[in-house]
Amino acid sequence: RRVGVAMTGSRGSRHGWARAAAGDGPAGRAHLSRKRQLSQRDQAQYRLHKIGFVFQRFHLFDRLKAWENVRVVFELLGRPPAVARRRALELLHLVGLADRAQEMAVNLAHGEQRGLELAMALVTRPRLLLLDEPASGLDPRARIEMRGLLKELRNMGKTILVSSHTLPELADICNK
Repeated sequence: RRVGVAMTGSRGSRHGWARAAAGDGPAGRAHLSRKRQLSQRDQAQYRLHKIGFVFQRFHLFDRLKAWENVRVVFELLGRPPAVARRRALELLHLVGLADRAQEMAVNLAHGEQRGLELAMALVTRPRLLLLDEPASGLDPRARIEMRGLLKELRNMGKTILVSSHTLPELADICNK
């Protein structure tokens, strides 16, 4: 099912949205799967493998190339280096950064860095993407590209939960 969900509110009112959606609460209070309760360990495993996060502030390895940033996530999950490199390049292609794969992350434009973070969030093929202000600081062209990418991911079957102050953009990508 293809779902895009938006959350709105005044500044600061959404700070707990990602934690709540990710089940980051007391053990046994997460309702992320068909099970009524998950232990803290199971919550962590669920978040790791079923949810992709993109935060408002960047979490990149500045001194690594774009493709290496994505590869690191694969390798931290125990994937063989050859598989990690191939899949990293595939994900960079998906987010429109194939031609920037060899560029250092610190040298990427703001919108490209946002795309790189999205590629990193997609490593585990998550069912749910949690995006905090994904268009924050992007120029008009990059905002349009980000909306197109999010629509494409939604059409690929990803559920996307977006937190943003920009209501027209939310309306364009969300259907719930």
